[in-house]
Amino acid sequence: MLTGGERGMLQLLRRTQENEKGTTFINVLILLCVGSLLIPPTLNLVQTGLVTTEIYEAKMNEVYAADAGIEDALYKIITNESALLDLDEDESYSYSLPSSVGGLTVNANVTKVSVLEGILGEDEYKLNQPHEDWIELDVPEESKVVNTEENWVEYRCDGAFQYTGAGNRTLHSVGAFFFPPPGDESLIDDPYDVVPISIINFTKLESTETKVAGGAFAFIWRWEKSKGPVFSASDPNGSLSFKFKIHDATWEYSTYVLWATFKEEDISFAASGEFNKWLVETSAGDTTIKSGILYDDSSGDLTILTWQINPPS
Repeated sequence: MLTGGERGMLQLLRRTQENEKGTTFINVLILLCVGSLLIPPTLNLVQTGLVTTEIYEAKMNEVYAADAGIEDALYKIITNESALLDLDEDESYSYSLPSSVGGLTVNANVTKVSVLEGILGEDEYKLNQPHEDWIELDVPEESKVVNTEENWVEYRCDGAFQYTGAGNRTLHSVGAFFFPPPGDESLIDDPYDVVPISIINFTKLESTETKVAGGAFAFIWRWEKSKGPVFSASDPNGSLSFKFKIHDATWEYSTYVLWATFKEEDISFAASGEFNKWLVETSAGDTTIKSGILYDDSSGDLTILTWQINPPS
């Protein structure tokens, strides 16, 4: 038997249930409306993501294929591929990889560029006529001081010359060549504490110059015409020491080349390495990669100077 209070509570619960009839249906309708608003943009977002992923994967496939072309050109350079070995300065060799890479045809163009031609003038550099048999240049040595507080790096560079030829040879110019430049030419301090020793003297020095060209920069000392130091069997040795400063403490060079040019033989040259600069351009699909490469034929050292994807023309 229910008490009066219990009967009152039961009646209250029944009235509450009757008042809530139909609310579940309304809630379901609200959820369906919200879902109809959210599902289309969600599906559109998923579709856009799938398309973007396909485009990204296609582009990455092109980059990998074009980079494979760069690797193939590097292999041809270091293995002295005959097609490259026979190239003259500023000549190019174009070819396609024998097999597709990722289903893409890869085309390559390799150009041989003189390292020194862009620095020296036509009257002091003769193509394809080095004379290492006239003079030996020791591998240049350097010491480095870094000042991070004032943001500069100083290099002291030394180079030695030893004449090995017959008769006499008159120096026309001596230079030091550095890859790569620091970016802004104003960051380069001209050489200081320059010390020429023995046969290398500045008695008839005509000019000094700092020149930026060909992805590098150089310091050049030139003598008056036919009045430079004379190497001979009795005076075969000379050396040059100097310092320079780059106002960027993070800068480092990848290669340092010392050279000399001579009055004889329409200005022939000797250098501390047999360097060539190679410009390689490969393409796969709509992607192009360009790379600048420095290669020392004598040591086999290879340095990647630049690597760009779809660079501006």
